Amino acid sequence: SLAGMALLLWSSAAQAQLGFVNWESPPVHPVDMTPDGTRLLVVNTPDARLEIFTLGGALPVHTGSIAVGLDPVSVRARTNTEAWVVNRVSDSVSVVDLSTANVIATLPAPDEPADVVFAGSPQRAYVSISERNQIDVFDPANLTVAPTTVPIFGKNPRALATDGTRVF
Repeated sequence: SLAGMALLLWSSAAQAQLGFVNWESPPVHPVDMTPDGTRLLVVNTPDARLEIFTLGGALPVHTGSIAVGLDPVSVRARTNTEAWVVNRVSDSVSVVDLSTANVIATLPAPDEPADVVFAGSPQRAYVSISERNQIDVFDPANLTVAPTTVPIFGKNPRALATDGTRVF
């Protein structure tokens, strides 16, 4: 009916005036520190950026902001000068040079990557792919090589941990 349609339109307009509802992906590992303890790395999910803070004084000092992919949910410092940022909506991993504050590589990933850890000798990067129930294994020394895929017998793996040798 016309009255019902008018009520529906009025209701929709009233909802819109209540405010903006922000949709963003859930964080997995949003904060990390470089191995030497001099920098704090934080993903800024709504702004699609990696924020860099220098540590050592009374308070952290914001020293940089780097554009990465959409909805970054995890950051891990591989070295004092390199960090990997997992971008859930972009289905990618941004490799960031912290010295130059630039993304030096963007690695494509299947649907909804969630986390990354580094382990092994030689070192490998393990990226959880939640929608595919798998881990993609990259060689950080040669980013042009396609990753190896390891199936996970579980549902939607997200957060990863390592003791440097094994990945959990």
